[in-house]
Amino acid sequence: MKKCMIIICMSVVMLFTNPLILNAQEPATFTAEEDDGYMRADVIVTKFRVLNGKVQYRRWNETRGYWVDPDWIDL
Repeated sequence: MKKCMIIICMSVVMLFTNPLILNAQEPATFTAEEDDGYMRADVIVTKFRVLNGKVQYRRWNETRGYWVDPDWIDL
């Protein structure tokens, strides 16, 4: 029983001190130098809202930071 508790405690300590796990929560960012010249697809996110009882959506380009659609579209 004592060996089991020691193994569990050591596992928990290793889990919370692992630098890969701690850094995994930070989002990865790429610059032109790190990109190695490869083209990557834009990340498009659909945003929803309710206005006057109508559901509307609009697409946002996460990669470049602008709205893809000029106006909100009724669903």
